[in-house]
Amino acid sequence: MSASTNKSEHFNKFPDWIFFYNKGVIRENDRHEQDKIIKWNHLATNMLIFYNVEVMTRVLKKLKEEGHKITEDDLKHLSPYIESANRLGDYRLELAKQVRLLDFSISVL
Repeated sequence: MSASTNKSEHFNKFPDWIFFYNKGVIRENDRHEQDKIIKWNHLATNMLIFYNVEVMTRVLKKLKEEGHKITEDDLKHLSPYIESANRLGDYRLELAKQVRLLDFSISVL
């Protein structure tokens, strides 16, 4: 039970890590604006979780192809709540870059 509690706690702290603007304080006094800020934070959180899962899945697939045995026990120690984004980084939009298609059929076990 403690392992699932830890994952739940980590999930609840992850949006706080993403929402660092104004030290995590919503300074708007308008309920609509507050809701909008919270929803945008949840959207950014979910996008980063999705990205982390996709990257971890590709790495696990590569390890499996290289002959490494991956077990359910290995997977239960992984978490997509990785603070991997460069929140203050310089991001360049590459409009000509080919978007990699997601492969939803990957099996890592």
